[in-house]
Amino acid sequence: MTAITASAVKELRDKTGVSMMACKKALEEVGGDLTAAIELLRKRGEAVAQKRSSNAATEGKIIAGRQGDFVGLVEVLAETDFTARNDDFGAFAKGVLSTVLTAHPTDMETLLSTTSKYLHSATVAQATTDIVGKIGENISVRRFKLAQVDSDSTVESYIHGPGKMGVIVTLRHAGAASNDAIQSLAKDLCLQIAAAAPVAVNSSDIDEGVLAKEREIYKEQAVNEGLPEAKLSMVVEGRVKKFLKEAALVEQLFVKDTKTTVAKVVEQVAKEAGVAGLKIESFVRWQLGEAL
Repeated sequence: MTAITASAVKELRDKTGVSMMACKKALEEVGGDLTAAIELLRKRGEAVAQKRSSNAATEGKIIAGRQGDFVGLVEVLAETDFTARNDDFGAFAKGVLSTVLTAHPTDMETLLSTTSKYLHSATVAQATTDIVGKIGENISVRRFKLAQVDSDSTVESYIHGPGKMGVIVTLRHAGAASNDAIQSLAKDLCLQIAAAAPVAVNSSDIDEGVLAKEREIYKEQAVNEGLPEAKLSMVVEGRVKKFLKEAALVEQLFVKDTKTTVAKVVEQVAKEAGVAGLKIESFVRWQLGEAL
């Protein structure tokens, strides 16, 4: 068998846009002949994805689901909203989500190379190429999130509208929380996160770089407003404090009762449900097509 070099695989990938694994396999099948490998990939339809790669995929959908002790979130992009509503596209997205929930990949490379019974026993990468060829648009699996549920946690997911936004929230507590109050709280928090777009759970979790940028903006605003130099620092810090209240989930006013904060609601539910150590551990909030 002809030895296939890494440079040959890279060259084929550069010419076709097909995955490294598929390029290597094609080269092996044709004895290293680059032209023959391109032809082979085209015959298989795998080069179709490359033809579409220059088209922006800004539509699509985010979907969520649970299987066993795992809750997953997947974002799949397409070029048009029409395709996002296509049954074949929807089946592909669900197949990817089922793969995530059962195979538990740790990164995108692992996911793409996973062979899945939910995608006609193809790898996720091959199934992506197949759906591109079938629909004729640039389609891609953009990202996924997997959250594990254990005896000391409650995890809930929420999809807003036709898959334009997705949320996962994880609550931590001492011992199993089998009562409806904790589940209801988790669902309410998903709605809170979707509507109020917090940056972090606590203000102390917000990156210093983010705060520095906010201070820079607020200072420029204050200068443009004509405030004297002596008052700039006080005004800027006041606005930063307001930003922290709006950006930290636990400090936000609760969407269902704007007279109290999320932190107070969590405290009250814990007391009424008799669950010790109840807290919001983490959350994920995705907007379809947002900058990463």
